[in-house]
Amino acid sequence: IEKVLADSELVSADRVLDCGEWYAAMAELETYVRWELRRRVIDSLHRGGVRLTVFGPGWQGSRYAGQFDLHEAVDMAEVPAILRRSKMALNISPHMRWGLQERVPTAMLNGAVAVSDYGEYLAENFVPGQDLLVYAWNEIEGLPDMIRECLGSPVRWEAIRGAGYVRARDSHNAAARAGQLIEISQLAKYFATLR
Repeated sequence: IEKVLADSELVSADRVLDCGEWYAAMAELETYVRWELRRRVIDSLHRGGVRLTVFGPGWQGSRYAGQFDLHEAVDMAEVPAILRRSKMALNISPHMRWGLQERVPTAMLNGAVAVSDYGEYLAENFVPGQDLLVYAWNEIEGLPDMIRECLGSPVRWEAIRGAGYVRARDSHNAAARAGQLIEISQLAKYFATLR
């Protein structure tokens, strides 16, 4: 992290950053942290013999070329069909501790078992091991075994897949989100009148 900040040339002991510079430095740092944690997950899966299919830019020229089934980025409209052909969908979103990355319910709604890093929102709204698989950053080496155990038991895989679908269908669809946004806006209007 110190190297990323030093390389950005935005942070030094004799400078005070303006707001735009601070945002640029933090955006660069967040990108570094996200890619570093993504690398740790993928390295763990590779060492554990889990074969991945990966979509997105930049993977073909990476050190993972030849190790995984790599594809360029696809249009978002193609994602549901890809997920319907998938047994699992891996989510790596270390910056979403108190929120939900749309990939999790999208995977569930399309019949894949969602595999995601731990977050407070996930813990409050899903049942790990029942609706989805959840891994902890400090136990990342156990992720390959978790995935293999689930895939190795068609009964368990189907139970998690089915429960995840029902949970996402009932609580994490577009209509549910719209209702939450309306509720939040009504609360905001109410609190605005209290001034």
